[in-house]
Amino acid sequence: MSVQFVLDAAGKQTAVLVPIREWERIQKNLQKPAAAKKAVASGQADKERFKEEFREAVREMQLVKAGKQQGRPVEELLAELRELPNQDA
Repeated sequence: MSVQFVLDAAGKQTAVLVPIREWERIQKNLQKPAAAKKAVASGQADKERFKEEFREAVREMQLVKAGKQQGRPVEELLAELRELPNQDA
């Protein structure tokens, strides 16, 4: 690999010339961690949202069991589930 440095009039390095194959390799390696980090962050957000929704469902069931809230019809639950985005896509 023959990397070349570009210098200004004062001799300070201002740029680097990298062979295209090396540049493509660098870009590919740089994209991997970013994509992995994004996937982890997205998965973590989904996990947190699921946990919060599950907590809310448990609270709701406890209120129904204690007679402090009326239960919802199963048809309402099924309609709500049909509106969820398809996670297989």
